[in-house]
Amino acid sequence: MGITSMDKYFIYFLITYLVTALLFQLFTKNRRPRIQLQPPPSPPALPILGHIPLLYSSTRPFHKSLTTLAFRDGAPFMRIFIGPFSQFMVVSEASLAKQLVEEHEMSFVTIRLKNHAYGMSNLVLLRSILDSDSQVKRFEHAREREVLRLLEVLVDKAEQGEACDLGAELEKVVNNVLFSMIMKIQSDSYESVKIREFVNGLGAEIGGRSFVLSELFGQFLCGRNKLEGLLLKFDEFLEEIILRHENRGSVTDRDVVDSLKDEEQAADLPRNNIKGVVLETLMAGSGTMSVALKWTLAEIINHPSVLNKLREEIVGVVGLHKLIQDSDIPKLPYLQAVVKEGLRLHPPTPLIMRKCTHGCQIGGYDVIPDSRIIVNVYAIMQDTGTWKFPTEFIPERFLETPSTYNELLVDAKGQNLCYLPFGGGSSACPGARLAINMIQMVIGTLVHCFDFEAKGGINMEEGCLGSSAGMAKPLVCHPIDKHVIKPSAKALSSDFHF
Repeated sequence: MGITSMDKYFIYFLITYLVTALLFQLFTKNRRPRIQLQPPPSPPALPILGHIPLLYSSTRPFHKSLTTLAFRDGAPFMRIFIGPFSQFMVVSEASLAKQLVEEHEMSFVTIRLKNHAYGMSNLVLLRSILDSDSQVKRFEHAREREVLRLLEVLVDKAEQGEACDLGAELEKVVNNVLFSMIMKIQSDSYESVKIREFVNGLGAEIGGRSFVLSELFGQFLCGRNKLEGLLLKFDEFLEEIILRHENRGSVTDRDVVDSLKDEEQAADLPRNNIKGVVLETLMAGSGTMSVALKWTLAEIINHPSVLNKLREEIVGVVGLHKLIQDSDIPKLPYLQAVVKEGLRLHPPTPLIMRKCTHGCQIGGYDVIPDSRIIVNVYAIMQDTGTWKFPTEFIPERFLETPSTYNELLVDAKGQNLCYLPFGGGSSACPGARLAINMIQMVIGTLVHCFDFEAKGGINMEEGCLGSSAGMAKPLVCHPIDKHVIKPSAKALSSDFHF
């Protein structure tokens, strides 16, 4: 069998890459900085390839490979090399993250999608929009509607004795709520299908193995061609959505795009910034909430004692003849602890990317401008120096009273750098409040109303693709309706209320 033209192209490319990499290493090795700097230590690496053999895996997520490398070498702050051209500094300890986020916050910016970045002022804007009373109310109404729809599905599955892909149903709940709140799109519309395709495609291209490959080959492949293509199509789609909002005139039932349009007119907000805010909200919200819901529910199903204890608390506060309301949450400390533990053990966004704009020192090591930093959130929340039995699902840890845990009895918004599932500092996720509320209400409602049976337990294998640490296998189980009396699925909305 002869060599094809494609084989020849690959051989030429490989030779060019290796020669270029070799010359690059030779020249950079002989260059001496004018000022002697002290960079973070680097684990042993292979020539040219760097740490790729230790980081790239078809079975192990990228953040877990980084964690293993840091814990193995005792390097909470280290440099890693992906090929000869790309290097990162990785922070895997809370005290170092505290220096980065609090002491040197103005020296770093968050790395976001190319051509859709927005600055600190827009993060403040987005936080004010998502935390506004009108958006919170809209979020609650959309969530109530979708939770009732989910309960109808589960009641029907329970009556038929059928298994349910609970993970897929939870994704629908999250996406439908977000689409309604952000741009008033119906859950079964063509637009909602397109958004899900875009969000899933972008997520697969910017995380995990895709990240390693893009860093290794990106300079030879004219950038991330597929990613740029997806962003371009998504940009055109968002332009249509914004134009539709402009043409419909004044409305009383306003969404996030309406609020951003007001800012555009009042403060000369660039159109690309509006698109960037919408894209960031969809990417962050859809990924974090659905992933957190699935992992937390999977842990509960795999720990029957937790499920029973949680249901006892909910029944004691809410009873058996109505669903959980927002006003019940402060009276349900164990529910809050279960959600916090799920977010700690399975952070939806395990890695945070930062870029240094001004030189500084972290942990006694020099960080020069343009250095890229990875804050390994997963490693920080698995640190044995902070957490007892960090790999185990133990919600009770958030109910303990010793002083060593007092700082951990806070919400998930990143004030405590030992616990930062939604990031920390002024760059923390602006929708953290809405996400936490959504997760608590959905988890509480499902545990209140159903048992879940999964033969052999839920598979807890983690996927290797995408920026969110999702489950590798579908979350499939049999719902068993026997705790809240419901005469029929169709009568749910009239007989039970929030």
